[in-house]
Amino acid sequence: MAMEISEADFLNYLRSPSLFMWKVLGVKPVSYQVELLEDDSPSILFIGGRQIGKSTTLAAKALWNAFVKPQQDILLVSKTQRQSRVIFQIIYRFIVSNTFLQKHTDKLNLTEIRFDNQSVIRCLPAGKAGETIRGFAATHIIYDEAAFIPDEVFTAVSPSMSVRGVQVIYSSTPNGKRGFFYTMFLEESQKSGKARKTSIYRVKSTESPITNQEHLKQLRQIMTTGAFQQEFETEFLDEVGMFFSYSLIYASTKDYEYKLPIRVENDERYYLGIDVAYSGSDDTGLVLVKEYDVDKKRQVVWADTRSKLKIVDLVGQVTELVRTTPIHKVYVDKTGVGAGVYELLRESVGGIVVGVESNEANRNRMYGAVKLYLEQKRLTLCLDDNKMLQQFSSYVSKYDVNGKLRITKDATMHDDLTDALALTFIDVSNGEFSVLEEGLSTMDSQVGLDTRPHVLPDLDYAILDGITGDVRRIGR
Repeated sequence: MAMEISEADFLNYLRSPSLFMWKVLGVKPVSYQVELLEDDSPSILFIGGRQIGKSTTLAAKALWNAFVKPQQDILLVSKTQRQSRVIFQIIYRFIVSNTFLQKHTDKLNLTEIRFDNQSVIRCLPAGKAGETIRGFAATHIIYDEAAFIPDEVFTAVSPSMSVRGVQVIYSSTPNGKRGFFYTMFLEESQKSGKARKTSIYRVKSTESPITNQEHLKQLRQIMTTGAFQQEFETEFLDEVGMFFSYSLIYASTKDYEYKLPIRVENDERYYLGIDVAYSGSDDTGLVLVKEYDVDKKRQVVWADTRSKLKIVDLVGQVTELVRTTPIHKVYVDKTGVGAGVYELLRESVGGIVVGVESNEANRNRMYGAVKLYLEQKRLTLCLDDNKMLQQFSSYVSKYDVNGKLRITKDATMHDDLTDALALTFIDVSNGEFSVLEEGLSTMDSQVGLDTRPHVLPDLDYAILDGITGDVRRIGR
């Protein structure tokens, strides 16, 4: 929260962006934030874990540049419009909570802020090839979650930016050993002295004084090692052995919200998958999938979990969902406890209920179909369903002693949502995909990576007092 200050002090605090962040915006920056705030290099690469204050730092830097320097055109760019608003909304809150900033603001809406010195801050989606950016005479561009923005955007926009002398900041968590963001890090980090044109910062969540370390310990227990290393330890990971690569998962996401009830359009069909909890520590997963278009594309339109739910209550909730939603088939894992759920649902909603045995052949078949649909861009996942996206990362493919390729998962990870989704693919025709042996044999050699922005959101604040920390800057 901004502090009460006099106008004379306010003008004095405009001397530097780090002083501005602390004394005007009320957020005391730690060492790596100060370094980044004061850096005027034309190109900055900020590789940061989640919850280290990336968004707050970049918001303060953008606001200081726009407020102090006249006629600045600052673009906040991310893969989607909603993601680009993350930093923008922090700036918005800074302004509305400070009377001095408000007094010099001429326009303030959901996508654009204009100041009386003719500076402007805008938030924009990147588009497929930077078409949303090229029309602006930007003085600063901040790419948020840059590793998830299509490479074509940087290829199309970067040449004109360098000619005009624009300051460009590429900020992101890692997204594997692929793409523009990783290549830029690899190439620039190998340069030294005058050859290096980019300032590089690398800050792990596990080393940040801002991050709640107890919370990280809890997350480490429920996330795969690879996911934790990528999200919090800034590791660029290979994907060898992953059945669902990060790139495949997140390239299949779109920015939308789950909503019930469903309104049916044209020839849409809906399938519900139910993965019944085996024990008290498990959750029951429910996933509703829409099938549409002549190519029978699919989209996850709703997903949820139920904890410690009695069978009769689960059956009642599913029955009500079927009553209010045009579901064509309900697929239930009828192994173990699921057998009772299957029988009761057959009695309550009739022949649309299909029981599925949870055996290796069926799991290979179902997950093979899911993978093929993702590869063919026929299955869309919700960008905001962090739980489901995390569960995908726990599956690996490996050969057993007999040379047979098997799909396995991290036993410490939940799979309620991904299993529920996979159940809805049990009826996909074998003619549509080749899953076993031949279809999976290429898996171990696949390396790619991610296009999601935000598995976990950044904190919108830094701890205000008594914080110190070591900068992880890699020179210039």
